[in-house]
Amino acid sequence: MRIGVIGTGTVATAVVRGIAPDGHQITVSARSAANARALAGGAFATVTIADNQTVLDASDVVLIGTTGAQADAALAPLTFRADHIVISLMADMPLDHVARLIAPPAEDPVMLIPPFPVIATGGSPVLTCPPSPTVQALVGARNLVLAFDDPARMAPPFMAAQATLSPALKLVATAGGDWLADRTGDPPSRGLPDRPHRQFHERRAAGREPRRTGHARRLQPAPARPYGAGIYPAA
Repeated sequence: MRIGVIGTGTVATAVVRGIAPDGHQITVSARSAANARALAGGAFATVTIADNQTVLDASDVVLIGTTGAQADAALAPLTFRADHIVISLMADMPLDHVARLIAPPAEDPVMLIPPFPVIATGGSPVLTCPPSPTVQALVGARNLVLAFDDPARMAPPFMAAQATLSPALKLVATAGGDWLADRTGDPPSRGLPDRPHRQFHERRAAGREPRRTGHARRLQPAPARPYGAGIYPAA
């Protein structure tokens, strides 16, 4: 697909990271310039940066990733095409207001809310209204898409997901990050420890674990032992 992204905040950036490996041609705006450069600066060969109108002109599917407070100023000067499929990532802006800003697309806009940036790697619940085959095609292979006919019905599951997962993610980001950093030699992450977490599991999958000698680190075969050995006290 040819996908355009207006606004590259935390959520929009995570969505791009989640869909870019699928080979889509993605054009992102320069808003949140650091995030845009990180996406297009070698991370993904299919991601480029352009001004907002060029983003629209180069795209068939448009993701709007600004905040509701910024949307009027960002979208009002732009010219959308009637064949644009517009997906709003703005949980704080009603769809009817989005529709007025993006006229004249023939299809009503779709709201997409991934409660967490985990959508970058997959495994995130994704709330969408109304049901959209485009959303399903973009993110459904690696995430759980929950479709609603009424935006008001999205709030309870969204809040439930936030309340349930936030403590767990915070625990992973702090205690989990420190624990993995001690074993991989990487400094603790201030957010989700994506890099140490990924390295640790790659090494475990290969049957290896890191061992440091002085300043050098070497990977050695891990001895066979029962699951949980050394973690749980002996009975």
